Amino acid sequence: KSWTDPLLLAQLAGAAVLVVIFIAWEKRQTMPMVPLDIFKNRNRVVGVTASVLFGSVLSTYFFTTTLYMQTVLGFKPLKTGAAYLPLGLIILVAFPIISAVVGRIGVRVVMTTGLLSGMSGLLVLATLQVDGTYRGDVLPGMVLVAIAAACGFVTFTIAGVDGTTEENAGIASGILSAGGQIGSALGLATLVSIAVSVQVSEAAAQIPRSQALVDGFAAAYQVGAEILFVGAVIAAVFLRSTASNTAATAVKMSASN
Repeated sequence: KSWTDPLLLAQLAGAAVLVVIFIAWEKRQTMPMVPLDIFKNRNRVVGVTASVLFGSVLSTYFFTTTLYMQTVLGFKPLKTGAAYLPLGLIILVAFPIISAVVGRIGVRVVMTTGLLSGMSGLLVLATLQVDGTYRGDVLPGMVLVAIAAACGFVTFTIAGVDGTTEENAGIASGILSAGGQIGSALGLATLVSIAVSVQVSEAAAQIPRSQALVDGFAAAYQVGAEILFVGAVIAAVFLRSTASNTAATAVKMSASN
């Protein structure tokens, strides 16, 4: 079904109405579940926004890259899982380094750099070929995405809990986590639908299945790169310096997660 399907539009409209009702309800409560004044801090809004955007792309990255390795490169499930080990190792090694760098050059520079790194990684992956290889086609983009993830996990948390107190730090952290999950769901639904539409269109044009699959993945990567570019611009323009005590607390929180 297309994005203009009446049922889909009705569901989107219903979701929007529920959001409005929730906000109106929270405004009337003396002890709201989500205090709306928590969004008055610009850095928190930037942190949540960046988390939503990055989450939307990261979930799609795993989905499409896994399909590429299995359906095009012919990897078995176990080999596909092992292929992601470099990503995990890079994040593990880079995390403490980035945590230290943030204290020296600031959250804005690191967050912006991380989002641009992710954008670059997706642009590299958008050049995947039917006769590609793991080392030559998948791994370079994976390295850049891993760096982006390490930068993001640290800086999104720092910005997302900026200026909070012991009373509302947990709420801010919960909103940040929820934002990432919402972004993952929305991104997966949207970007994968873009990939599928390209694949279906090319299949109808009798383009070989493997080529149609790769072209669909490339389309999703390209749109994902554009999303991360928007996130990088938002971070560079709107993010302000954070309090040093907030940064220290946030690094501990992101490390525990």
